[in-house]
Amino acid sequence: TITASAVFNALDITGTPFEVGQNGELLKNTNTKIKLMISGLKESDNENSLQSLITYGDFDALFTGDAGTKAFEKIKNEIPHEIDYLKVGHHGAKNTTSSQMLEKLTPKLAIISTGANRFGHPSKQTLENLHLAHVKYYRTDYEHAVKVKTDGKTIKIYTYQTKGRKFIQRETIDAD
Repeated sequence: TITASAVFNALDITGTPFEVGQNGELLKNTNTKIKLMISGLKESDNENSLQSLITYGDFDALFTGDAGTKAFEKIKNEIPHEIDYLKVGHHGAKNTTSSQMLEKLTPKLAIISTGANRFGHPSKQTLENLHLAHVKYYRTDYEHAVKVKTDGKTIKIYTYQTKGRKFIQRETIDAD
């Protein structure tokens, strides 16, 4: 895909060593693993988005692209463990999370990348699913931008303050 090509290109340009492993895994070094997954669903481009599972030390993050619960059902067996961070799919649209999905993943943190829109994103259902699963979430329509940093053991969350034009640390969470 174009996205996968861009990932390989970025690794090559930055001189980051990697090798292609089994089942779409990109191995950068002993502490970092990137697994690329695609559902193969042809019904919509969104559900066929490239999804990435990134592991660094004890930190695990799932980036879902625009994919939702149908795509997750196809790839869930390729995610062998719980995660710390979930980038919610398709701006938090209605079918991007489910209680079953959140029960399997048990993320501590979720980011919803959205802005003012006519579609009502993020949906009330997505926000309720995250709330009921006790997942702390940040929204870019409220926070402007969210930055997540990790050393593989802790996760630091920063939000962008437009008034001072800088990122402010909001909290630190243990990765495990």
